[in-house]
Amino acid sequence: MKTYVISDVHGLGAKFTNFLRILDPEDIVYVLGDVIDRGPDGIQILQYIMNHPDQFKMILGNHEHMMLTYLEAARRVDFEKASYMNHEEINYLYDRWAIRNQGIPTLEYYEKLPKEQQEQIYQFIKNLPVAYTNVKIKNYCFYLVHSMPKELKKDVVYQQDLPLREDLHQFIWKRPSFLETCHIDDKIVISGHTITIKYHDKLEIYFSKDKEGNIRYIDIDCGCAMNCDDSKLACLCLDDMSVQYF
Repeated sequence: MKTYVISDVHGLGAKFTNFLRILDPEDIVYVLGDVIDRGPDGIQILQYIMNHPDQFKMILGNHEHMMLTYLEAARRVDFEKASYMNHEEINYLYDRWAIRNQGIPTLEYYEKLPKEQQEQIYQFIKNLPVAYTNVKIKNYCFYLVHSMPKELKKDVVYQQDLPLREDLHQFIWKRPSFLETCHIDDKIVISGHTITIKYHDKLEIYFSKDKEGNIRYIDIDCGCAMNCDDSKLACLCLDDMSVQYF
């Protein structure tokens, strides 16, 4: 059995399918959010993950959260009776998610699904954790998060554990000004969200080390969302720290 981590697939089904080919049935995959949007296949990838709960463990990304926020607001509104303020809220959330963050392919596919499948997806996203803080593989302990970690005494942190908006923002939106802010105890923090060219001008996994040469932070977002010749879906094997690209 091996344990893998991927992130920021962003609806690119062909890259995800190529990744699936390396898996054995007993392997475990942590998905660090942003499965949906930009590419056309986000909902299908999300449903695959939902249908394989013994193999896939997913956390919330900012794109799933934007979708969730929009759906929650839309559920509260009777559009025939809605006030101007209600419509303004829906329009703002739609613009933020579907337009500015390229969620239209996701929303269009979602709205074509039967109501039962829509509800399953909604509930799945609503109940996603935001971090696995204590994943132990051999001699290493990993902290897995979409964006930035925060010190909490929980092995799995859920959205409901974060009553403050700024706490959720840190887990799914915030980008580190200094990599040291991503260091947590003696753990290795792994995240996506920020494309690795920010750190070393390459679309390859970025490893940050402390002064003693120990790996403390790993960014695995290699620009899959860009969907260009150089962009990659990166896969990190936690058992031996080996890397594969798709």
